[in-house]
Amino acid sequence: MSLPPPPTNARPAGYLHLTHEFGIRTLPHHAEFYVSNAHTRSEVTVDGFTRRIVPVTQWPGDDVYDHLKFALRYEGLHLGVLRAVVPRLDPVALAASIRAEPTSAYARRLWFLYETLTGTALDLPDLTMGNYVPLAEPEDYYTGPIRRSPRSRVALNLLGDLAFCFIIRRTPELSEADARGFDVACQQLVQDVPPEIFQRALDYLYMKEASSSFAIERETPDQQRAATFVRLLQQSDHQDYFRREALVALQNAIVDSRFANPGGWRDTVQPPEQNFVSGRNAPNIEGIHFIPPRPQEIDVLMRGWLEASRVALQSEAPPVIVAAAIAWSFVFLHPFSDGNGRIHRFLIHHVLARRGFAPRGLVFPVSAAMLDDPRAYDASLEAFSRPLMPLLEWTMDADRHLHVHHDSSDFYRSADYTPMATALYRFVQRTVERDLPNELAFLRGYDAARSAMRAVLDLPDPLADRFIQFCKQNGWRLSKAKRNTGGLEKLTDTEIAALEAAVRTAFGATED
Repeated sequence: MSLPPPPTNARPAGYLHLTHEFGIRTLPHHAEFYVSNAHTRSEVTVDGFTRRIVPVTQWPGDDVYDHLKFALRYEGLHLGVLRAVVPRLDPVALAASIRAEPTSAYARRLWFLYETLTGTALDLPDLTMGNYVPLAEPEDYYTGPIRRSPRSRVALNLLGDLAFCFIIRRTPELSEADARGFDVACQQLVQDVPPEIFQRALDYLYMKEASSSFAIERETPDQQRAATFVRLLQQSDHQDYFRREALVALQNAIVDSRFANPGGWRDTVQPPEQNFVSGRNAPNIEGIHFIPPRPQEIDVLMRGWLEASRVALQSEAPPVIVAAAIAWSFVFLHPFSDGNGRIHRFLIHHVLARRGFAPRGLVFPVSAAMLDDPRAYDASLEAFSRPLMPLLEWTMDADRHLHVHHDSSDFYRSADYTPMATALYRFVQRTVERDLPNELAFLRGYDAARSAMRAVLDLPDPLADRFIQFCKQNGWRLSKAKRNTGGLEKLTDTEIAALEAAVRTAFGATED
């Protein structure tokens, strides 16, 4: 579903006007403005995108500076447009515009943007008075540590910098999710769990997270690779993965050795690889639904990503917000030949652990939530890939090598990760409110069942495990198909009935 056509009597303003004026191809902003020729005002939102129609009295003017200041005032930051437009401005005219209103926050932001993006000083004296103006409004965006620019008295507070950053807006849904305190709920959930049950729960959850992460990509790892992934998850808060060497070592450890990148990113492969993501059953070009940056662009982008990730990790933004920004941006960059999806999900745990979101040592099985709700997970990926793909010019040769024919790096530098953060909060909510309680309740029930079963018959551990699992799968009674398998055929009907009753009582279940 998309926004309906704008009224014929309305003119684009702000960022939309600038994209038309300069012929800029960029990812869409979350909002677009039109100015009506009448005194009408309206607003419509579809799939997270908003169109606002404002009265003719709000027409900013015909000058490019007017539209830039209008955009900064009403639309926030669209760094893709700003990076494309601001360096093209006439420095003399820009300086005159700033000189005419030196206290304007929007003029000072343009001053800062121009000098930072071009490396050229405008013919203006340093400001010596006045408060610092934040580049991103803290009430509208999740922001990072403040880095002050004394000359224009602008405070750079992005989750990153102008070369690479994460944009996440403070939407009502994200504010509400953060206020619900899922980290506190998780602490309360596990604080009364007996240590022996908690340790077994951890062992199970780590294995479940590893298997689910592989399963999302329809891959079944061998036992050694699965065990390696579990071990790395368990140790994720002891390592700093915002270093190139650490990420390369991680990728080398979790993928088939034939597809490891020991030299670094995929630009080190000879010949350098342009990877892509396609439908599982679509070998033709129509099946290509995501293309990451070209190999010659990946090193600069990853250096920017590493720096932005360190800035975000040090920020006061909520842990889930930071985890979403870092993890989803990584998978969109796709820096390795293989394993990008698994590392993307690994980074969620790494950030949450580093920020102390969950009790120490506890892993959130968010991959299981993603696996159970693939549409929501795919939608979080498509929020970026769907508007990106029409902007790329590419071909595929007869040998299935894909070629992008232009510099695409700017599309990946400052994407809006608001939809991804929203999705991650939903996965975290499901984990805290359903999956973790269910797993802990199952282990409690399992211990009670084993104790009650021993009063009937002391079965070997593997046989008792199978009995409980088979009952759970079949409405809390043993099916006829399982009755005569794996040693259960040795049990009498009376013993089976008594064991079934013991299991049902332990789990508080009734016979279906």
